[in-house]
Amino acid sequence: MKKRYFRIGSILLLVALSAAPVLANLYKSNLICDSNGDGIAGGAGDGSGSAAIGGAEGGTLKLDANGFEPNQVCDCGLICAFGGGVFFEECQANEKGEIHYSSSKGAVAPANLSGGCGIPVPIIECENDNITFCLPGYGTEDF
Repeated sequence: MKKRYFRIGSILLLVALSAAPVLANLYKSNLICDSNGDGIAGGAGDGSGSAAIGGAEGGTLKLDANGFEPNQVCDCGLICAFGGGVFFEECQANEKGEIHYSSSKGAVAPANLSGGCGIPVPIIECENDNITFCLPGYGTEDF
């Protein structure tokens, strides 16, 4: 009888430990950008990036992208494909035209994503002379 409990406990521990890396990120995606404002995302001269919503951090949105004008001010956030809320905060490209954005902890709570959001859509949007943006899309990097 004790061996059975030990085996069951060992199996449950193994399942829990194997699920830990999955819980690190609730969502991960490549971003394709129209960072030069020509209206073509992923075209010549455009940047690219990645997005992640961290579950271990309590729902933190992280966006990394390049190809923007140096020090360009943008809006970084998340919209929901099927209803739910919209979340945006101001973000700014550095002197190299790179955006490295991380929302405050809990800004994208996992409970909010499961409550009608459907598919989370991370977005970077900038308005200067032209509208430039990054959206989830296809890429060559495997996650």
